Amino acid sequence: MNPILIDGFKLLAVGMGMVFLFLSIMVILVNLTAKLLSPFKNMFEEKPAAPAPTKAAKPNLMQDKKLVAVLSEAIKTFQQDKK
Repeated sequence: MNPILIDGFKLLAVGMGMVFLFLSIMVILVNLTAKLLSPFKNMFEEKPAAPAPTKAAKPNLMQDKKLVAVLSEAIKTFQQDKK
């Protein structure tokens, strides 16, 4: 085999090994930091504000009846057009 190709494979293995080592150390440090800081997690959480009281709106029955009439007419027209 060509010595340049062998050197290329060595460099590939060293580079991939270094990336794997770096990522492994990073994962370990992130997990360690999470465990060390878990007792303090309640210190930084914001409490949600109480929702403002809302007044329940009365349903407009006349508007609902009109809406039902319009929708039923639209459905009838659609079904008649399909035939």
